[in-house]
Amino acid sequence: MPKNSFFQFKQFRIEQGNCGMKVSTDACLFGAYLPVENAQKILDIGTGTGLLALMMAQRSSAHLDAVEIDEAAAQQAQHNFQKSQWQDRLRIFQLSIQDFCKQTPAQQYDWIVSNPPFFVNATLSANEKRKLARHTITLSFEDLWQSVQHLLTPNGKFAVLLPPTEMQLFMNLGEKLGYVPHHIAEVQDTPQHKVHRQIAIFEQNPTSQTLMSNLCIKDATGKYSPTVKSYISPYYLYE
Repeated sequence: MPKNSFFQFKQFRIEQGNCGMKVSTDACLFGAYLPVENAQKILDIGTGTGLLALMMAQRSSAHLDAVEIDEAAAQQAQHNFQKSQWQDRLRIFQLSIQDFCKQTPAQQYDWIVSNPPFFVNATLSANEKRKLARHTITLSFEDLWQSVQHLLTPNGKFAVLLPPTEMQLFMNLGEKLGYVPHHIAEVQDTPQHKVHRQIAIFEQNPTSQTLMSNLCIKDATGKYSPTVKSYISPYYLYE
């Protein structure tokens, strides 16, 4: 996916020139995959360009709040929200999720989503914006879980996108708080590639065993697989 100053979807446009993390196929698939059609109030933690919030606004009638610590990224998301047809349902808060929790009453959201920073001990990027977006400097996994515990309704759902190794660490922390994934989707580029991301949807004490599924982005010919195409076609211009 090209890293242009904007990315045009069927029903909205993402300006991304001022954001550390650009629109990616993984993030698009994450946003398209989540079953938020019946959600009433959604929170996007670390919204960046506002991509996930806009994707969920297209597919639901929910009110969406988005939190972003980086000022330039928050301004970019605000611009993208205002240019969309769902601007009356979208709000951006330029502050950390930790500070957002301090000023927000508990159990506000029936869905929380996050494509969070995940590099814990890796070499830091020289790009400051990219560093904040990718590394757990300002948002640790522990802080993210504490935020979810405060803000999610008792029967709500929390979805996160992480690499497999980091996902295991994240699940271990969540289990201590009573959150267990009821669904994990493993993402791989092609059938020949290893799983490089996992989408997990958590609930408090789910009544059924974890459902596992696979999302292979492209088939052996290099085209989007039928399963993935069914998710992204409502958004991508040429699918």
